[in-house]
Amino acid sequence: NESSVPTQKTDWWPWGGIVGDVYIVETPKQFIQNAYLQLNPDNFSEALFKLKMNHPSSGHNIKLEIPELKFTAKYQTNSFGIIEENIKINPQLWSPESPKLYEVIISSNAETISDVIGFRSIQTQGQKIFLNNHEIRFKGIAMHSEPIGIPGPAFSTEHFKQLLATAKDLNVNFIRAAHYPYTRHLAKVADQMGLMLWEEVPVYWNIDWDNPETLKIAKNQISRLVQRDQNRSSVVVWSVANETPLSSSRMKFLQSLLSEIEINDSSRLTTAALLSGSEEQFRSLALVLALQGAKSNWVEPQEKAIFSAILDQANIKIEDELSFSLSIDDPLGESIDLISYNEYFGWYYVTFFTDQMMISEGTLRRLMFEVMPTIKITSSFDKPIHISEFGAGAKYGNRTNKIWSEEYQAKLYQHQLEMLSNNSQIQGISPWVLKDFRA
Repeated sequence: NESSVPTQKTDWWPWGGIVGDVYIVETPKQFIQNAYLQLNPDNFSEALFKLKMNHPSSGHNIKLEIPELKFTAKYQTNSFGIIEENIKINPQLWSPESPKLYEVIISSNAETISDVIGFRSIQTQGQKIFLNNHEIRFKGIAMHSEPIGIPGPAFSTEHFKQLLATAKDLNVNFIRAAHYPYTRHLAKVADQMGLMLWEEVPVYWNIDWDNPETLKIAKNQISRLVQRDQNRSSVVVWSVANETPLSSSRMKFLQSLLSEIEINDSSRLTTAALLSGSEEQFRSLALVLALQGAKSNWVEPQEKAIFSAILDQANIKIEDELSFSLSIDDPLGESIDLISYNEYFGWYYVTFFTDQMMISEGTLRRLMFEVMPTIKITSSFDKPIHISEFGAGAKYGNRTNKIWSEEYQAKLYQHQLEMLSNNSQIQGISPWVLKDFRA
């Protein structure tokens, strides 16, 4: 309903039923509820080990082993049933080029659990992103959790192996897993294949920002996602929202989710896929298009006259030079590490202007392609920008060179990449979308 997360209004199909693993697990009365082991970003020969028992009680004997590193240590829980220790190790670091993983074994007097974990750091400095202290760009793709060639949701290891192998064929190093938590197998496969991951919760479009129950649901979702995947080296970004309209209630809501992440895991980047651009900014884009149209030799006289009238009304001369710059100024940018922005120059934005300017869609699309290389995207924050969505739709086999054709789609991506490469603050992309999905 309208108070749920997500609401009933989404642009994807919310597959029903049980889509993840189901286990019946037998445990001792006192068992290990969760354990965390991740690299110290300031000291690569050190890692933070945290463990929590299901009940607060002291004196539980815990042994931590990393056999390949010949590491063994013994600890006891404090009165809260918790261990927090810095351990000395010297691991080979996980990266897309070398996705090294280590077996980690944790045992108590009553049980033994194990996992396979990679060690890496992810940080930002100014407008740059650093993996293991080396500058990196997120060369990515966005996707939905739907398998290739099979109806329904993706949920198994094999499903995600096929999806991520298809992504790797595009030479990506990064996946935006939109717009909701996938099953645990995605991050495990990404660990093995060396793909960095953005994971998010479905705080999507406009939700019931003032409802405490809605906030409780969203906090539960982000907390469970973080606790489940906190040891996955592939996960480098937690996202709390997608395309949410500005309001004070929305700001308070999303700040609460960011605080929830900070409580559980501060070792990764935080973000939200933002919208930006005021009416005034897009009016200036309309003027840039009008000037380009008035100067172009191929524009029909009737449409050229419309462009000239628009310029006259704005006191702009044909010999003037105009450019368009969009500044991302969403106040949430103060609180997140990565300024992520969904933009659709050459696709949705063109239809905004068609009726307003009384110009054919075909003319405006061609003009948009001509001006896109000059468009500047910046932000009000000294942080890296990630273009979290861009692209165009196409029907397979439609080879007409018009909208919805494969040719138009390819041209749009070419012009987008030319535009984005001219913007130095942009440090990552995840175009929309890897494959068709049910909406």
